[in-house]
Amino acid sequence: MRKYTTVLEDRVGPFAMRADLAIDVSADPASRTLRVSGAGEDRQVASRISAALDLSVAPRDGGSDVVVKGRYEITGRIATLGAGAIRKKGDKVLEDFFANLTRELGRA
Repeated sequence: MRKYTTVLEDRVGPFAMRADLAIDVSADPASRTLRVSGAGEDRQVASRISAALDLSVAPRDGGSDVVVKGRYEITGRIATLGAGAIRKKGDKVLEDFFANLTRELGRA
């Protein structure tokens, strides 16, 4: 397992968020899986964020299937006041992730 730290800075509706996150990444080459989890908080807006992502690759018909499962949770003041904006932001992040993944895999 590898451990990282990062800062997540973004605007969510009228709020600016800056959260220090601890990230854990573990890969299992034998099962072709990757797990990424992170958690942290923004003390300015009294909010906590956590996220987990599981990614696996399975051979299929001369190619591969990429299976992605994940969840994120935001609690505290920013979640109470900006739930709709957070949902839209989360949807946009996922849309961008899959578009980038599709583009990168198309180059192989």
